[in-house]
Amino acid sequence: MSDNTHLAKDFIGAWENKNLDKILNMMSESCRYHNIPMKPLKGHDKIRTFIAPVLEMSEKIIWDIHQIAEDDRGNVFTERTDKFLINDKWVELPVCGVMTFSDGLMTHWRDYFDLMTFEKAMEEATALY
Repeated sequence: MSDNTHLAKDFIGAWENKNLDKILNMMSESCRYHNIPMKPLKGHDKIRTFIAPVLEMSEKIIWDIHQIAEDDRGNVFTERTDKFLINDKWVELPVCGVMTFSDGLMTHWRDYFDLMTFEKAMEEATALY
């Protein structure tokens, strides 16, 4: 396993451990994070503001990696199912992502997924009955 693939797996592990500090420390200060259906975020402050509530509301997080590959330019490609346990309900989201690393830090992170699938699952998980 190459260094960048190892970094990508460590990054996913930080998500599964709900370790926001480690997630951010694995990113460059100017990292660009883009959930493709949404507007991109740049920098630790904006990324923290987006990620923190997801970690806080999730009782458990599991990212199943189905495929992982990399190229010689620092890009690691993942096909995953991201799972978030919220209010005892699993929110599962099929995702394809690209993480770009340089000098041991993530500089760009792009995730591609269906926003309507995510919004519907979140609505069901957070609905009060």
